[in-house]
Amino acid sequence: DNWHDQEFYYKARVGETINSKYQVKASIGSGMFSTVFLAKTLLPECEQEVAIKIPRKNDLMLRSAKSELQILKKVAEPEATNKDNHCVKLLDSFVYREHLCLVMESLDLNLRQITNKYGRNRGINLKTICVYAHQLMVALQHLAHCGILHCDIKPDNIMVTKSRRSIKLCDFGVAMFARDQTLSAETPYLVSPSYRAPEIILGVAPYSHPIDMWSAGCCLYELYTGKFLFPVATNNGLLKQQMELKGAFPKAMLKKGAFTGMHFNENFEFRQLDPVTKLETLRSMASFNVKTSCISDLTGEDGVLMARFKNLLERMLMLDPSKRITPDETLKHPFL
Repeated sequence: DNWHDQEFYYKARVGETINSKYQVKASIGSGMFSTVFLAKTLLPECEQEVAIKIPRKNDLMLRSAKSELQILKKVAEPEATNKDNHCVKLLDSFVYREHLCLVMESLDLNLRQITNKYGRNRGINLKTICVYAHQLMVALQHLAHCGILHCDIKPDNIMVTKSRRSIKLCDFGVAMFARDQTLSAETPYLVSPSYRAPEIILGVAPYSHPIDMWSAGCCLYELYTGKFLFPVATNNGLLKQQMELKGAFPKAMLKKGAFTGMHFNENFEFRQLDPVTKLETLRSMASFNVKTSCISDLTGEDGVLMARFKNLLERMLMLDPSKRITPDETLKHPFL
């Protein structure tokens, strides 16, 4: 058995045939859980490029891959409308050399790469964002209908087709059914930091579809500006920046949080940590009195479209998840 490296990643070779059906063309990339390979089908009647996700060989990764497979199968179930749900399509799955392999449609670049390539790190055209935002909301609407939380929406996980006209939400590796929250309620570190909703940091469980809406709002801001909305990695730093953007948290929300005490004292003063010295300074809620913000200060050539964009962002980024706009509501919003 020489199929794995020391960390149990599968070592596919260019030209290798996998499961008698797919020929490996290149390695697309690898993460903590798996490696993704570009391959082509060997069936002459339907030759196409595909992406094969091969998880590392261990029990934890196998459980994760089985969960992702279950999620992808649910996502693939056709709806009555038969519209494109803008989620990546699962084409095949099988066990190969003790790895559960997931075969999906091959897509081109992700939105971070698109922003870097075409926005030159300054963001992309607002009318293009309008199109992509509509499609992302269709994907979130579909996930809500399926009862699925993606839990890792960020530009890296939103792929763009070669035509550049359509996006697909991908990487359901940490996704979960909203009804199944045995793991999520125990950690304030679900979702990548810059896209993490405040209710996750505070532990206001059970989490629901608003966590994905918050992440999507962060993505749309980033697409337009080329900058992170919350450029910080710690939960304490995230809460500080979230309140500097949106004002103080409602006390009723703080009272529900399992992790509130990590960041607020009994008088609901914010325990602000210096990122360098780690010294704590108490800050009153009244000090987070927002008059202008990086969202309200956004400008663009089309004043009407920009006003609609800013309104949508504000509603996607409500601190209280119960007041955050829903996918159904966004699809009726004038920006889209």
